[in-house]
Amino acid sequence: MKGNKVFKLLVTIIFILFPLTACVGEGDVSAQRQAWVSDKSNQILIGIPGPGDLMKNGTGFIDGVNLAVKEVNAQGGIGGRELGVIVKDDEGSFMTGTTIAQSFVNNPKVVAVVGHWHSHITIPASTIYEKSGLVMLSPVVSNTNLTQRGYQFVFQNIPTDDEIGKQMALFAKQQGYRHIAIYYADTSYGRGLANSFEDVARRNNISIVGRASEFKDDNDFMRTIEKWKALDYEAVFVADSLPAATDFITKLKKINPDIPIMGGDGLDFDFIETLGAAAEGAVLATSYNPDSERPELEQFKQKFMEEYGQKPDVWAIQGYDSIKLLADAMNNTETPTPENIAQQLRALKDWPGIIDDISFNENGAVEGKTVYKKMVRNGEFVYLEK
Repeated sequence: MKGNKVFKLLVTIIFILFPLTACVGEGDVSAQRQAWVSDKSNQILIGIPGPGDLMKNGTGFIDGVNLAVKEVNAQGGIGGRELGVIVKDDEGSFMTGTTIAQSFVNNPKVVAVVGHWHSHITIPASTIYEKSGLVMLSPVVSNTNLTQRGYQFVFQNIPTDDEIGKQMALFAKQQGYRHIAIYYADTSYGRGLANSFEDVARRNNISIVGRASEFKDDNDFMRTIEKWKALDYEAVFVADSLPAATDFITKLKKINPDIPIMGGDGLDFDFIETLGAAAEGAVLATSYNPDSERPELEQFKQKFMEEYGQKPDVWAIQGYDSIKLLADAMNNTETPTPENIAQQLRALKDWPGIIDDISFNENGAVEGKTVYKKMVRNGEFVYLEK
């Protein structure tokens, strides 16, 4: 597709120009960063890049970040240093996101980054961070490729698409589905999640009756649905995110209101509020279950309610845990340089997060996080396991 060709061209341009931009003064910045963090009177910064509308208004992410920073500083900061954050809106734009990544790399006060939120930004930005020796912890992007390139400074604090696709396919098997259709976004996220779901589904004797992405028009949409009907489809797996998937799900439920919808965590953004009645019966993957009896979660929910007067969502927890993880890693080093932080994260085992005990494997992917399923029932989410 034309859009993909343009994206590949932009990626090529970034990587061609990167050695010319990132290496200018790179040694100087590294030395400046070393000197800055060695002085205990200096503030240590974490970069927070992502789409401003989602980070600040659509989710509790920034509230979780700010609560964690407040607690870290109340407990003595980073070896006596104050911890701060720089929040930057990448607008979901590839060029803006990679420009922000370079600005963090060039700032000697920044030792780590928590972000970005989209695969098409996060993956190229991760290369910028890796080549410059700056820690990146991804709290949202589940793309499996992010931690499959042998990078030493890149970490992923969310279950991968491979794991989410696997768990949703096994759930489909438990429901007795034998014929499933897949709708996916033609993005690295959508394709990766769809492929993971399909691979596990086929290994469990589930027939994939068809895959569809963009439709030329309503006639194209109707022809696809009629084809799926002829092949006795029993459910649809949606490998897309909101709000992009809204139109497809709404149209599908108008034609077949009883068809079960399953989806990944990309749909877990105001799903019920966005889709209304069309959300009923859908089952989504999530890394958060508010009904869990884990003590850390109960304590966090109480603190968050006292601070903000509302219940936390999964993204508030992701923001909070990511900051606390990095702060603990920094406080376990003599000097909180990116190199030392990365070493501490890799050595970390069963760190007590809000929802799960967290470890990272040799590739930097998180281990220990559970993929929960939640169903929309009578206009509310019901969690299918604790």
